[in-house]
Parts: sequence; structure tokens; C-alpha cells
Amino acid sequence: MQHRDVLHVAPKGQTDAALALSAREDALLRAAFGRYGGSVLARRAAAPIVQQHQEIGAGRWILCDCRPDAPRPPVLVPVAPHEVIRSAP
Repeated sequence: MQHRDVLHVAPKGQTDAALALSAREDALLRAAFGRYGGSVLARRAAAPIVQQHQEIGAGRWILCDCRPDAPRPPVLVPVAPHEVIRSAP
């Protein structure tokens, strides 16, 4: 899978105040929620990252780089430590 750099996170409802995730966090989230990911073990491994970003302030969204042509990136909205919902830009 090709991707630009690493995934970013931003406060809910925003995309401009995005912060880059570490390469490790990126790899775990892609394995858990990416196109070819989703195993139970991968989601368990990514759960602490999702939980951490849910607890910061009002929570954060994970900005997806799967649509580089979109004016706003799609977001992965955490709904539980083991589940995210992908939302259109």
C-alpha cells in the first residue's frame, strides 16, 4: 500500500491543526484499520493508540491519506478502542 508519510490526528471536526503520528503508531493503525488490516490481534494492538486520542481534550480524529485528491482528508472516527468509522471528507 502506498501512502505519503504517516497518518495524522486532529481535534474532532478540524483538519488544519493536524499532528503527525509516529511511524510505529501509523503502522499499528494501518494494520488494524487499513484496507488490508482488521484482524482481532491488530485491533487489540492499536487499541491503546485509539484510546489515547479519544481521551485528549474532546477527542481526536485520525486523518486518512487514502484520498490525496480530496480537498479535505477522510477521517477515521474512533467509536471504541477496537472500532473506527471512516467518514467522507
